[in-house]
Order: sequence, then C-alpha cells, then structure tokens
Amino acid sequence: MSSTSLINVEIPPILKDIVSITDEIEKISNENTEEIGTKVIEFIKSNPDERSLIINFIGDLASSHPKQATNLADVSSIIFKTFLSNFSRDSLKEISEEFVELLEHKGDLEPQEDEDEYEDDEPLIKDYDHKSLEFILMWDKIEELQKMSSSKNFKFTREIEDMTLIEFASQFGSVNCFNFLLQNGCKITNKTDYYASLGESIEIAKILKEKGLKFDECFEYSLKSHNNDFAEWLIQNGFEKNALSVAECVNNINIRALLYKLQNKGDINDRDISNDDDDEDDFENGDTALMYASQYGSKALAEFLIQNGSDVKMLNYYKNEKSLDKTSLHFACEANSFSVVKLLVDNGADVNAKAISRNKGDKKDERTFGETPLHISCRLGNLEIVKYIIEKGASLNESCDNGDLSLSAIHFAAMSGNVELVSFLVEKGCDINSKSPANTQPIHYAVQSANINLVNYFIEKGADVNAKAKLYSKNATGVTPLHISCFVHDEEIANALISHGANINEKIGEYNGKKNLIIIQLATIEDSPSIVEILVKNKADVKAIDDEGKTCLMTAAENSAFEIAEFLIKNGSDVNAKDKSGSSVLKIARRANSQRIAELLLENGAINETSKNNKKKNSDDLKLKSLFH
Repeated sequence: MSSTSLINVEIPPILKDIVSITDEIEKISNENTEEIGTKVIEFIKSNPDERSLIINFIGDLASSHPKQATNLADVSSIIFKTFLSNFSRDSLKEISEEFVELLEHKGDLEPQEDEDEYEDDEPLIKDYDHKSLEFILMWDKIEELQKMSSSKNFKFTREIEDMTLIEFASQFGSVNCFNFLLQNGCKITNKTDYYASLGESIEIAKILKEKGLKFDECFEYSLKSHNNDFAEWLIQNGFEKNALSVAECVNNINIRALLYKLQNKGDINDRDISNDDDDEDDFENGDTALMYASQYGSKALAEFLIQNGSDVKMLNYYKNEKSLDKTSLHFACEANSFSVVKLLVDNGADVNAKAISRNKGDKKDERTFGETPLHISCRLGNLEIVKYIIEKGASLNESCDNGDLSLSAIHFAAMSGNVELVSFLVEKGCDINSKSPANTQPIHYAVQSANINLVNYFIEKGADVNAKAKLYSKNATGVTPLHISCFVHDEEIANALISHGANINEKIGEYNGKKNLIIIQLATIEDSPSIVEILVKNKADVKAIDDEGKTCLMTAAENSAFEIAEFLIKNGSDVNAKDKSGSSVLKIARRANSQRIAELLLENGAINETSKNNKKKNSDDLKLKSLFH
C-alpha cells in the first residue's frame, strides 16, 4: 500500500521505540536538554542493541543542525559518562566522527593531534562571536541586523563562508533576517532553495516557490538532514525529486524516510549508489539497507528489514580496489553485535562467507578472498560471537587468502590479546604453531598485542620463541618475537622471551632501509633503552655492526637516542669506531644534529677530527708561509 505522507507514514511496532526516541531528540532545545538526555539513557538501557544507532543518529543530527549541536553535545556527554567512560578511545568502534567531536567539545575526550585530514572541515559547534553578523543571522536577531546594516560600511552584497547573506540566513531558517535582506536588495540565488532545505523553514520555502525556484535536490538533502517536515512540504507541493534509496535512508538513520520509500515501491535490497566527492568510484554500488543496519548493530532495524525481504547473503560491491566486499554478517561481526549476528545466522547467513578484494577489476581470476566472520570476531577478541558461529559451523582452519599473510583464526585471535579466546581455540584443535606462507605464527601476533599473559600462555604451550617470519615489509625477513618486542617497547615480554631461549643476536633482513640488524640495533633504532639494557645484561653484542659497518652506538647517535648512547658507552662501545664510509660516531652525531650525544662522546674520549684537521691545516699553512720568507 503506497503512502502519500512522510510524517504520517505507518510505523510498524518493531520500530516504534526507535522512531519515538529519534523524534524526541530532533526536538532538543535549551529548555529540554536534560529531559531529552534522561529519555535517551532510559531508551538505551531498555534497548542496548540500539546504542550505536542512537550515537550515530546524534552525530548526524549535530552535523546538519548546528543550532542544536551544543544541546546534542550535552546529551552525548551524558551517554558517554553513563555507558562508555571505561572504554579506551581506540575501542570505541561505534562512535562516529561527529559524536567524537561533540565529546571533545565537552572535554570528555582529548582532541587527537593527528587528525589532519579533518582539519579543514567545518566545526559542528558554531562558536560565533555574539556581536558578529554570523551569530545575528544564525539566531535570527532581526533588531541587531537592522542596527548593524545602518552603518555606512555595511554591504548587503558581502559573503560569509562562500554564501550570500540570504543563503546564510536560509540555512539556519532565519525567516525574519531573510525577509529583511530580501527587502534590502539581496538576490535569491539558484542555491537558496538548497540552503532552505537545510534550515527547514517552510515560510522561506513558500517565498522561494513564489519566486519560481525548482527545489531540484532539496528532497534528498532534507531527508539526509532529518528535516522531515520540510520534506513533507516538498511532497505536498510536487517537489518530490531525487529521493533517497532504501539503503541511503538507513545509512542516514531516517526511519520515516525508509518506511515512506518502502511503502512507495522502494527496493529493500537496493544499494547505496551515492558517490564521494573526492573519488566518485569509492562508494558506487555499495551497501544495502541490511548492511547499514548491521554496521549500526541495530537488532530491531535488521529484524524489520529481514522480515520484509532483505537478502542476508548479499555482498556489497565497491569499485575501489582498496575496499573489501562483505556480507551483512561481516559488518555485524565488526560491530561486535552478538544479537545481530545471531539474527542473521538464524535467517540463513553464511558463517563461512569470505570478504572479496578486487585488485584491478571484477573478473573472477582477479579476485582474492579475505576474512570470514570468524576471522573478524577473533581479531576483535569477541569470544561470545566466536563460540556461537563455530557452533553454527564456522571453519576453524580456514585461512584468508592474502598472499604471504594468509592467516587463520588463531592468528587473528592472537592479535586481539584475548587469552581466554586463544585458549578456547586451542581446546577446539587450533595449532599453537600454525604458520602462514610468510611463516608468521600466533606468537608473533601475541607479542604485537603487547599482552604478557598471552605471550606467557603461548610459551607455556610450546610456541617457538625463535620463529622467523617475513613481516612489516617484503624485505623484513627473519623477524622473531623478540624483534617485535622492540617494536612494542615491552621489556616484560622481552624478558619472558629471553628467559625461554630467544636468540638475542638474531638478525632481521631489513628494517627502515637498514639490512642485517641484530636485535640490540633494532631496539636502538626504536629508542627502547629498557630493552637495550636487558639485551646487554644477557650478553648481546654491543660491538655488532650492520651491512654499512655501523655499530649500535652509531645507530643511537643517528637517532638522537641519548639514554641508549650513554648506556652503550658505559658498557664498552667504541666511541671512535668508524663505519665503512669512514664516518666516525662523532661525525654521525653531528650530522644528525645530536649535540648532546656529540658532547657525551667528547667527554668520553672521542677524537675531535674537525679540531685535529684544523690543527694540521694550520701547521701546513705555517710551513707553506716559511717557504716565502
């Protein structure tokens, strides 16, 4: 049965609670923020499977409703303190970038310094000066605008953030300022209807309709922005153009739009074919509605979609060669959602489905096969899901086909650092020394996880502490667990490995362009003084050289590792050694601008060749002068 109304669309019982709480959140204001926060907490406690959906909804809403962003940040903070404060930032997979920004604004999370790729993005919280034109237009301060515009220097033709004043007022639904600007000669542009769809002012929309604007893309953007009242006006006035696909409705968490689309012959298995502005091929023919529901870990939404015909076995399809095609079950495992995993499997999802990577095209012989749902859950350390999908037939010994790094379940479990999970897999028959084509073994990944308890478990079970593998680069051959302990700077793990027979003088093929490094040299490059000290105490060769003839002390000088240099000198390193090119330790330190190390070397007897050469030059000059006098 088709529907002619978005707002009054029939809502099935399974989705009523979600629609009710999202409707409440959309009405947030200064007056009801605390009340909305309480309702959201109660909803999540009653519907824990919908937490990620609500978190992402709040982030989306803040990005499209800047006037409500501060209030939404307050609610985000309440959610964080109630449910998420004990989690590390890296473990908060469910948190959207927008939600993170709201938490950073509230001080619940520290901003990350390496977020360069987002530095040009507009902030969600529009912290305009209260006397600025931006603030006046945003909050429809008509009297202040009238006063400001009376100045001789005020220009109605000026722009703000690449928008005309009338466009800027439209995006905030500031109808009084809009009318004033219109009366004072500001021109309506062919983009004003788009900005009006973001600002959700039907009064402005009516004026634009009278002016003949077509609202060509407004229906799509109003739905993406959760401006359903505006979308309803567009429907009733014949501007229902470029509607979202079913998949896009779920991706944007607009449940009313989803139901409206389905009740008007939308295909429940269509794909999100929206394109990314930077690379239009990245998202073409992508995820289905069920895949998005699985990513959000929303049991209610996934169940509704399955009941209405969603295909649980479909793969998404990305043209981007870097992306993996996955099923909804893969996404549910990535979301750590046991309830959605169980729902999908109970409805026929393949527990052994493999993700597909296309290197250059979509021909069968160009495909490689990646992780299974079991691999993903092992990598994330989710024992509950692992037990369930193994019970349902997941293959323990299946490897992902990824060239040299074709790994099995126990490799992925070791990455997670979860001792209980690894122990469970071993009890189920997984080989403690399972090897990939690159000879990586579970113990390599256990060390990489930096969990001493897991490393000790592998050692107790007889894992090879001297297992050599090709890791990190194609030339990094001979990588042992002890090498990896240098990368993770874990002296406790290094001690455990050495005490159980790890070879402290084992060479690594290549690392950072340097060949045949022994472990003490690697620890020096990684600036890990505690591990260098452990190695020396266990008779590591401090005079060892690499293929360039560089000693550990030279490596310390090259990397400005003062503490290590000081320790090596105290333990017999030659301060006057030279590499194959003839460079001394002092010369290397100066070349690296390691002034402290240069001074340390001189204090400990290093020959100052510059001074020596200058003395020789002065002596030669005197001899030369004597020939002419």
